[in-house]
Amino acid sequence: MTFDLHELSLNPDIQEKGRQEIEEVLKKYDGKITYESIEEMVYIDKIINETLRKYPPAPVVSYYVNAPTTSMFQIPI
Repeated sequence: MTFDLHELSLNPDIQEKGRQEIEEVLKKYDGKITYESIEEMVYIDKIINETLRKYPPAPVVSYYVNAPTTSMFQIPI
């Protein structure tokens, strides 16, 4: 969420479009946040997904080999 808020602060036009979408959807649901109302917020979903693309929660996963291994696939040289 921190990265979402950071990106929205840098892009006020996107922030405004997201705010408008929230207001429009919540009008349909009497201002209540429900599962259905969140599902209708497509633009907000795109904002979150783009932020996760730019700032993945686990950017690097390292593996270390502790024992000798053999490959199932032999690549001819």
